[in-house]
Amino acid sequence: MNTKSLLTVGALSLVGLFAPARAHAGITDTLGLWEGTGTASEVSGKDLGAFTVTLTRKSLGNAKVRADGKVTLANGHEVVFWQEF
Repeated sequence: MNTKSLLTVGALSLVGLFAPARAHAGITDTLGLWEGTGTASEVSGKDLGAFTVTLTRKSLGNAKVRADGKVTLANGHEVVFWQEF
């Protein structure tokens, strides 16, 4: 094996040694409040205006999470939803 090959093998070994392990998010890693905005349109392209979204995720224990959300449309109409998983 020549010097160039040895350096390549050595460099790849170091990368493997210091590379982080795979990260997996748990069900409770994303708890808390999330807010966002966007714009909506009909399939035809007609603009329906802006909307806001709020989402609160909380732990119910035993690896269960409840998400409570609300979408507020430009005309003031509110759509409330929730999900448990």
